Amino acid sequence: MIGTNEITYLEKTLNQLTIANEKLSTDIHHQDYRFKDLQKYMVEYKSELDKFEMYNYQQPLRMIDKRGFAHVTEREHIRKLNTSILLHQFYSIYTIELWTRYFKWPFK
Repeated sequence: MIGTNEITYLEKTLNQLTIANEKLSTDIHHQDYRFKDLQKYMVEYKSELDKFEMYNYQQPLRMIDKRGFAHVTEREHIRKLNTSILLHQFYSIYTIELWTRYFKWPFK
């Protein structure tokens, strides 16, 4: 049987990844809201903004866009890790026990 230390470690890691995934998802949601709000403001007041104000509003849009892309990439990476840990936990507990009968040493 797989040791309880490995199962505990995998459960802790899985919980940490779940928390990080939730945090990144909320950050992405807030940044998306800010991005859309700023775009809406620029469209509504386009005729009233001069080129300097337009430039000042475009800079945060670029920063939000780059930061948002980085957060989405990080969230996708965390989701992949989360899935791989779930699979590892499944395989380490069940699949290894099924395959041990084919080897000469006992599974403990």
